[in-house]
Amino acid sequence: MPNNSGFHELHYTADAEVAGCLFHFGQAQWRHVHGAGLAVTYREEGNEAMRTDFHALIALAFVPVDDVHCKD
Repeated sequence: MPNNSGFHELHYTADAEVAGCLFHFGQAQWRHVHGAGLAVTYREEGNEAMRTDFHALIALAFVPVDDVHCKD
């Protein structure tokens, strides 16, 4: 089974550009999951937490920019 220990780690810089559409953002995130070899793990029964985290990541697109804080 693939190691998904880095699935919860996101690193963005303060100068990240905010642009694009939700559909393509979701597709890009899925490509990262698939590229990391986690697609099968995502689909397996009992991995609801991983699916919830994936959808929560996509939902971050709805968080106002002023409410996003960068970790230095």
